[in-house]
Amino acid sequence: LSSVAVIYGIGDIVDKTESPTTFSPDNIKEVLDDIRKDTSVNNVLLYINSGGGSVTASEKIRNMLLNFKKETGKTLTVSMNGLAASGAYWISTAADYVYASPETITGSIGVFSLGISADKLLNEYGVYEDGVETSELARTSIAREMPQSQKIEYQLSVESIYKRFITIVRNAHPELQKVDYREFAEGRIFTVYDAKKLHLINDIDTFDNLIANAKKQIEKDKNTICKVKHFVGIDSHFILKRMLSTHIQGLVSDNTLKMLLSWFDTASVKGSNTQKTKIMATSAFTSIDL
Repeated sequence: LSSVAVIYGIGDIVDKTESPTTFSPDNIKEVLDDIRKDTSVNNVLLYINSGGGSVTASEKIRNMLLNFKKETGKTLTVSMNGLAASGAYWISTAADYVYASPETITGSIGVFSLGISADKLLNEYGVYEDGVETSELARTSIAREMPQSQKIEYQLSVESIYKRFITIVRNAHPELQKVDYREFAEGRIFTVYDAKKLHLINDIDTFDNLIANAKKQIEKDKNTICKVKHFVGIDSHFILKRMLSTHIQGLVSDNTLKMLLSWFDTASVKGSNTQKTKIMATSAFTSIDL
C-alpha cells in the first residue's frame, strides 16, 4: 500500500500559536513527524494559501521541509492556491516542484518592518519619556521620536533579510540566477501566468489535479493501490461542539445546549496552556472542509 500525504499551510505565518491549524513551525513539525512514521507515504503535497508573515517562522518551516526531504528522500510538491506571497513564497522554495492554480497571486518577494510611533500624540497631551541608557539603540520608545541610528539599524536588518530572500529564490530556481532581481522581486506580486514566465513556478495546475496525478503516478510506478492521506490539525473541542450541535440538538433545551457549548469554549481557553487540545487526522479523506 502506498499513499500521498497532503499537508496545509493556510493564513498568516506565525512563530507561536495555541491553534493546531495555524501556519506555524510547531504545527508543521508535528505533521512532518507523523508522516515520517508512516511508511506508506511516497511523496508530500503542501497546500498553501497564505499572504506570508514572520520571517523567522518562514525560515524555520523552510528548513524543516528541506531536512525532511533530505532525511526521507520523499518528493515535496507545493500547490499554491489563491494567495502564496512573501513568507509563503519563501517556504515554497523548499519544494521540488511548485504549481499554482489559475487564480493564484504570488510573489511579493520583499521584506518590511513596522513600528508604532505615538510620540507626537503623546507629546501634545504632555506625555514625555526620559531616562538613561548605555546607547540610544538600547530601547525603543513610543513617547519620543525614533533616533536616526535605530532607523539605520532596522534598515540594515531589512536589507540583509531581503538579500537572503533573493538568494534563496535564485537557488531554488536556477533560471533566475542571471536575471536582474528587480524583475521578480521588489515586493511585486504576479498573476500565475506572469509567475510562470518569470520561472517563479514550474507550472499551472489545480490542487485536485495534482492529487489525482500523484496518486495515478504512484500506482503506475509501484503497481499498487495508492491512498491520499490528509494530515490536518483539528481542535478536539471543535469536534465535541460539532457532535453536541448535531446529535443533542432537539433532545435538550436550547438553553442547556448553549450552556454546554459555552462550557467547551471556556474549557478550551483555560486549558490551552496545560492540555494538549489537538488530534492529528492521518486517515484518508475524500473531502475536507477548511
